[in-house]
Amino acid sequence: MYMSKKKVTSQGNTITIHRLNYYAVGQFYDNIRSLVYTQGLKNVFVKIAPNISLYPNQILPIIGVIEYYRSQGVSVEFKNLASGYVGLVKPQEYSMGSGILGRVWKFSHSRDVSNIVNGYRKEFERVEVFAKGTLYAMEWALNEVMDNVLRHSGVNCGYVMAQYHQENKLIALSVFDYGRGIMNSFSDSEYSEAVQDDAGAIELALRKSVTRDKSKGQGNGLFGLVSIVKEGHGLLNIRSGRGSYSIDSSGGYTSTSVEKKNFEKYPNKEVSSTLVDFQLKQDREINLDNIDLFKDYDPVDLHLEDFEDDINSYVYDIAKHSEGTGTREAGKRARIQILNVVKQTETSITLDFSNVGVMSSSYADELIVKLLLDVGISQFNRAIRLKGLSDTHKRILEKSFRQRTSQEQTVRENQEGAVTSFWGKCIAYVKSWFRG
Repeated sequence: MYMSKKKVTSQGNTITIHRLNYYAVGQFYDNIRSLVYTQGLKNVFVKIAPNISLYPNQILPIIGVIEYYRSQGVSVEFKNLASGYVGLVKPQEYSMGSGILGRVWKFSHSRDVSNIVNGYRKEFERVEVFAKGTLYAMEWALNEVMDNVLRHSGVNCGYVMAQYHQENKLIALSVFDYGRGIMNSFSDSEYSEAVQDDAGAIELALRKSVTRDKSKGQGNGLFGLVSIVKEGHGLLNIRSGRGSYSIDSSGGYTSTSVEKKNFEKYPNKEVSSTLVDFQLKQDREINLDNIDLFKDYDPVDLHLEDFEDDINSYVYDIAKHSEGTGTREAGKRARIQILNVVKQTETSITLDFSNVGVMSSSYADELIVKLLLDVGISQFNRAIRLKGLSDTHKRILEKSFRQRTSQEQTVRENQEGAVTSFWGKCIAYVKSWFRG
């Protein structure tokens, strides 16, 4: 059968990943355990076949288990690694300014959690415009899951990876630890006798207000995650020890599966890894008012407060928040970020150019001209203000609008009258900014 084909093989002291999917993870665990504990090897090499996709829920548990064996004194190194994989598979603590998506990050402190989650939020809002509530819900859930690792896993670190899948408009996030597992975490709690296996332990952990130690938490993190996934028509899979719990709400209805897995990951029962993997749709609004957990308080999006001024309006400081003002790509990322702010709030936002020196025409076109196209004149007039434009900036902007007019007329010759009318209104509107 297809599923029985070996995705992972070993020869000598080298493990080769030929194909990466769910079954490959279990096969990798079996292979490395055999080399280290059956054959007694202390030096292991890992090869990853080129041109295979590395998704968080597949590669993260492999990287995590490698880190576990390294912590036990085993040397595990990658061999003949394709250049595109090098930065991905070497876990390190996140530092601001690093490319954050598509890499494995190690966290061991609350400040690491804060830096990584904030980094994800800022990067996601620069690559795509998300439905209202989605980014806040992602941020809340990821904070809770990563915090659970630090408080309950019994080890001092965990691993996280995130991607945005452009083709199917999904956020994909996975968090892994090689700690004691969910079932073992209940062993010293009031639920110790109620938990019989790993799958049952996962189901128990997903209930509202269930926690192993009420002095360390309220037990609502995983319950809230489940609620968010259902509201957002997303996907969730939790694997801990020999148990697996999955939720599929992608079709607008929810199906749940609970399974027991056969493969053993570690040499003793005190060690049992946990993987939390969830996906959220880019275009599915997440209304927190529909989630029971959030009805008791009014959630505050602290990220939006980064743009808030003293009079409760939002200011986007171009010099501070934009990644330069010289390239089209920088303009695009700034525009998408601004659209996300507009999407999440009814409050107007001011684009402040006061501290901007040089601004290229391509940046102006990508940011301002296309922003007007995205939201339309009416909403632009209601939601967006421009501040601090120099005379040079104004001339560049007007020229960008006139060039865009000409291009659009060429592309849409059969609609020339409508195009001319629309862009004429845009140019008149732009001139009104300058007069103001």
